[in-house]
Amino acid sequence: MPAEGKYMARADRNRILNQLVVKVTKDAVLAVEGVGSVAKRGVSVQRAKDSGALILDVFLNVRRGCRIPQTAWLIQDTVKKRVESEAGAAVDKVNIHIQGVDIKTENKDA
Repeated sequence: MPAEGKYMARADRNRILNQLVVKVTKDAVLAVEGVGSVAKRGVSVQRAKDSGALILDVFLNVRRGCRIPQTAWLIQDTVKKRVESEAGAAVDKVNIHIQGVDIKTENKDA
């Protein structure tokens, strides 16, 4: 196989892995109590230069009344475990960027 073919195959694998990582990350984030939604910027995937492990930047909105430090820690832990388990990729960092607060409340009586 020519070198060009190998390069394209590697690029395709990286693109597919990144898409899988983004999907798994979004699902993991939305499963954490206190998260309102994934923000418009979503999830950014990069690789650490030294180890090749993933560095994830997650942009999200939290629900009103959540405890941000505990929620952020839980998001980091959940995302790291799920991405490593489901995508088979090592995660170096999960950076949380809170973009806003969802203030909608559910009316349980309705």
